[in-house]
Amino acid sequence: MTNLIDIKGVRHAYETADGPLPVLNGLDVSVEEGGFCAVVGPSGCGKSTLTRLIAGLMRPDEGEVWLHGEQVKGPRSP
Repeated sequence: MTNLIDIKGVRHAYETADGPLPVLNGLDVSVEEGGFCAVVGPSGCGKSTLTRLIAGLMRPDEGEVWLHGEQVKGPRSP
């Protein structure tokens, strides 16, 4: 069975005046079809970044994001 979401070795950082600010560092997550997943954490921990990566609105600096067995390379229409 194909997983609904597969996140493999994802890294993402934002550029700041003081240099890169890593928010995701080697993230691996799999969510099975019909499964349940909650993303919780304090402000600035990368929750919105992760959501944008899954939606294809951003690209990871490293790693891969897969949705329904297809690699996410950008936003797509339903």
